Amino acid sequence: MSEEINNNIVKVSKFTLKPKGSTGFHLHALDYVIIPITDGNLKLIDKKNQESFTTLKAGSPYFRKKGIEHNVINIGNKTITFIEVEIKDN
Repeated sequence: MSEEINNNIVKVSKFTLKPKGSTGFHLHALDYVIIPITDGNLKLIDKKNQESFTTLKAGSPYFRKKGIEHNVINIGNKTITFIEVEIKDN
């Protein structure tokens, strides 16, 4: 991960996950938008150790509310990249 922008309005971070790479378990304390740069297949494991699966499509962003706790794992055979935009309360 390399942080790109962090000000009083947003925090923008770029994530690159190699095959079998993960973000590590984390809590989203802010609402956020994910902008996939590449296509990819992910496994998400929540705080109750329940698994779900999703597919990233390059250029197809999505929004999530704060409070999500999970680990995100690249289950594909290619490196994936996405941008996370966290929206700070003003």
